[in-house]
Amino acid sequence: MDAYLFCESGDVFKGQAFGAPVDAFGELVFSTTVVGWPEEMSDARFSGQIVCSTFPVTGNYGVVPEAGTPALAAYIVRDVCAEPSNFRAEGTIDEYMTKNGVPGLCGVDTRRLTRLIRAKGPMNAIVTRSRTLSPEQKARLASHEPFVPAAPRAPQMFDAPGGSERIVAMLDFGAHGNIISELNARGCGVAALGWDTPADVLLDGAGAVVLSGGPGDPHAYAAAIETVRELLRRETPLLGLGLGHQIMALAAGGECYRMPCGHRGGNQPVRDTATGRVRISSQNHGWAVASAFDGARASFVNINDDTIEGLRYTDIPALSLQFFPSTAGGPDDMSFIYDEFLKGVC
Repeated sequence: MDAYLFCESGDVFKGQAFGAPVDAFGELVFSTTVVGWPEEMSDARFSGQIVCSTFPVTGNYGVVPEAGTPALAAYIVRDVCAEPSNFRAEGTIDEYMTKNGVPGLCGVDTRRLTRLIRAKGPMNAIVTRSRTLSPEQKARLASHEPFVPAAPRAPQMFDAPGGSERIVAMLDFGAHGNIISELNARGCGVAALGWDTPADVLLDGAGAVVLSGGPGDPHAYAAAIETVRELLRRETPLLGLGLGHQIMALAAGGECYRMPCGHRGGNQPVRDTATGRVRISSQNHGWAVASAFDGARASFVNINDDTIEGLRYTDIPALSLQFFPSTAGGPDDMSFIYDEFLKGVC
């Protein structure tokens, strides 16, 4: 069945529908990730977004048991594999998306679509099986709705195998990746608390705080910014990752801006400013810290566009990265950051 992508720019892409037979509205972005489509679809940082995958074929190993619940609004791909080859497969990507109410569009020239996004930036878009848009849909396509953070998650406790030697609180903006498993492997229990949790509650039994990654505009998390400002004042050991990196910078007096295209993929090169060594990182963000500022110096910068990828705070035990030190199935050569954080070496 035919389906369409209507872009805010006026461009329309025709393809074939798969997944759930529903319409979807969201911010249109692209991702250069090569493997791990279930991880990509369940990444909370894609919440409310229509994601165009630049990899040409999706779903060839089917739905694996650990596939999470999709967070994105819709998925756009060049080709969909209808007959996955994997002894662990429990279904197809089409069945997975249909079950979870997520529409998809395939048969699209994703190279041309990616070039459009690169040229004009992320924009509103609608995926629909209708050839035309209703007046309401046209109005929404032209609107600039402010980002609204998802409701804070319920508290959860994750004990390390064999018992936890120490507890780390995590301000949870939509944690993704393996933050918890990395901390558990180092003997730390993790108390994951909603992003609106005040400082006194975070520090009840915890000696350090991690700020997780998450979706959207960092300025929209006013309560979290105030909490982190208080944690900084108390000189609490802090590790900010992804959105947490941006939140910490805002709390400390820095500035953030919306990027023209963002960094979304598993192959972003970053340079260590102390050693000059270049490493490959996995990233997913549309906002960035504008520059280093008083009390914080850049620890990593992006090779492609010189954006700030990490900060080390000079007077307090805090550090932050725009990316995750390690990811499931992705770059894993920077997991030492967790050791550095836990030792308080900043």
